[in-house]
Formats: sequence, structure tokens, C-alpha cells
Amino acid sequence: MADKKMKPFCCKDGHILGFIRWNGNDLAQLMVLREALDMDVEHPREVDLLGPLDGRMPIRCSICDDVKVWEISIETQLALFSRMSDQQVFEFSQRLLEMSRKVLDLDDPASTPIGFPREHRDNVATSPISRSEMGEEKTEVHDASV
Repeated sequence: MADKKMKPFCCKDGHILGFIRWNGNDLAQLMVLREALDMDVEHPREVDLLGPLDGRMPIRCSICDDVKVWEISIETQLALFSRMSDQQVFEFSQRLLEMSRKVLDLDDPASTPIGFPREHRDNVATSPISRSEMGEEKTEVHDASV
């Protein structure tokens, strides 16, 4: 792993909202601050770190109210996905397929997406179980650190 230093994650006015660090798997995480830091003042506030954020989250600057969105990379998403149970992978895959069908309109023969060969359109599997059979989505909050 290359020696990567922490980088500030700033709002449009340059206030520090957190620090981007790379974990042991070389995946970027945002270390979120409770209050934004203004390094242009004579005595910046004491740093209060909330912890690592893996995922997509809008972060509001407590100084200027600007909102900047933190998004994880595809590599990080795949790393999180690889740690799921077989049942979670199956459910996630089925829902992703459903979303893809809606976004790409795979059922409409007139709208074959770019890069998706028309002859393969009919080979896309449908879910063997319905969303209601999959159960309710859990809304518990977990530490998603990789």
C-alpha cells in the first residue's frame, strides 16, 4: 500500500468537515468532525472526531451551512459487499436487478441500453422470490468500517 496521508475534506469555503484516510485495506474513509474547522482563525476550535463514515452522506458545514456529499468508491462498495452473508448478497443482488430493470427499461424491446447486446436482453434472470417474501428491510445502524 502506498503511504497515503490524510487529506482534509472541505466545504466550498474551505472549512474542514473531516479528514479522508485510507484504512488497512487501502480503502478511503471519511473521518467526520462534529464541528467544522476554520483554519484561518487565530485559534481554531478543538477537534471532536465523530468517527469513520463508509457510505454516501451529505455533510453540512457548521460554519457556512454549505453541504458537501461524501460518496464511497466502487472499490469500497465491493469490499463492503464481500463481507455480506450469502442471504444478504442474494437479496441485494435481486433488488439491484430490479432497479436495473427499471432504470434500463430492460422489458422494452425498443430501448436496449448502450453496451447491452439486444440478443442478451432475454437472458436476464428474474427474481425467484418477491420483495414481500424477502422480508422488511432492517433499519438498524451498524458501523460499516471495513
